[in-house]
Amino acid sequence: MTEEHHIHCHPPSSPFWQLVVAILGGAVVFGAMILAGLVIAYEFLMDSAPSGQTKLGLMGVSVGISAVLLLLFIRWEQDRWYWTLTGEALMGGKKRSRRYPLDSIALIVPGLPEKTHLIVEANKLFHPALWQSLVQERRLALLLKFADGSFMPLHVHRCVEGRTLMSELIRRLAARIDPNYVYTEREVKALRAADWNRVVHR
Repeated sequence: MTEEHHIHCHPPSSPFWQLVVAILGGAVVFGAMILAGLVIAYEFLMDSAPSGQTKLGLMGVSVGISAVLLLLFIRWEQDRWYWTLTGEALMGGKKRSRRYPLDSIALIVPGLPEKTHLIVEANKLFHPALWQSLVQERRLALLLKFADGSFMPLHVHRCVEGRTLMSELIRRLAARIDPNYVYTEREVKALRAADWNRVVHR
């Protein structure tokens, strides 16, 4: 299959300022925690409280460290929303570093169990509309079960071309779809904590 027939999906583009605000906000929050740790370490090693100038230096170091770590986390987090479907494989990541041959997908189950984190399930009482939205998200997901026993909850409906990719995957592997699949208690428990678009190894 030629490159132009590949199906790519990626997260919607956010305004640049949102990324800047997220990094700066996170840097301040995490930087404060790192700063506290550096001050404690300084006092322990030097057996004295840091001077005002030293505190400013430690503050700069802590904010810099937290900004770098936060940027790396954002890139790692976004990477799971990039997918490419070719004629032979489903590839994940912006650089397509994760490759899952279509032959390795043994079963596709439409929809995930409604049970999820207890904190999320609390929305049944406090935010019923939000809870219904979350349930709908899980109904739209696909559980990919691989031949080696691992599995992955795939959900890219909110991504650009995500619905197209999932529809095409269903079309190509129609013979492996089981709409009547009954989840075991062990699977329900595992899927409560599973992240979207990340493989869970068993």
